[in-house]
Amino acid sequence: MKVYFGTNKGKVRDINEDNYLLTENDSYILYAVADGMGGHNAGEIASEIAVNSLKELFDDQHVKLQVPAFINKSIIYANEKIIEQADKNDNYLGMGTTLTMAVIDKIENILYVGNVGDSRVYLISEDKIRQITSDHSLVAEFVKQGKITQKEAESHPKKNIITRALGTNYEVSADIFEIDIERNFKLMLCSDGLTNHLNNEEILRIINNNTENCAEKLIDMANKKGGTDNITVIIAEIGE
Repeated sequence: MKVYFGTNKGKVRDINEDNYLLTENDSYILYAVADGMGGHNAGEIASEIAVNSLKELFDDQHVKLQVPAFINKSIIYANEKIIEQADKNDNYLGMGTTLTMAVIDKIENILYVGNVGDSRVYLISEDKIRQITSDHSLVAEFVKQGKITQKEAESHPKKNIITRALGTNYEVSADIFEIDIERNFKLMLCSDGLTNHLNNEEILRIINNNTENCAEKLIDMANKKGGTDNITVIIAEIGE
């Protein structure tokens, strides 16, 4: 399995508040992206705690995972750890992060996806790109309610206001998706620093035309089109 990944602070932000995770054991592969909330204190601390907490729980598994339960447990655990640190340090008050993960069961050929926030997971074939996750954002709610179109959402001034994140409430839940892996395709996880600047057609074209350096090319293009946020992307070739 080939994996391409990268992260960049973009052209506007002073620091990179994104973090990511790539790890595996004999039975499972785990990828994750966490985007620290730029409007709050210490977003980079929150995203680091999220991915470290996720890896801690994953490494502690000694038997076959019940993956949906693992996703829920890791979300709750990471949320508790972020709030715990914020309570100990006034400089961290209000920090938060998204957390989006993909768990591949190598034995059963099943992909599980869990997300909180607006970092995304996509499935990509040669001629098709499909977003698996749904953004937990104010603008996404507007689209669901029919107040605006998807096209209008792409440039809406409240595009970056998220409605669910780790660290902002004592209770949090993840959306969970289960997908059978039936044929070759690519899996992409990314923070919104990528999708704020590139649409689905642009992402599909870049990945199809730049296999070995697709992550680098996506980040470069997002920066060329503004680079207004941190950019993180993981692309994995999976399937039979």
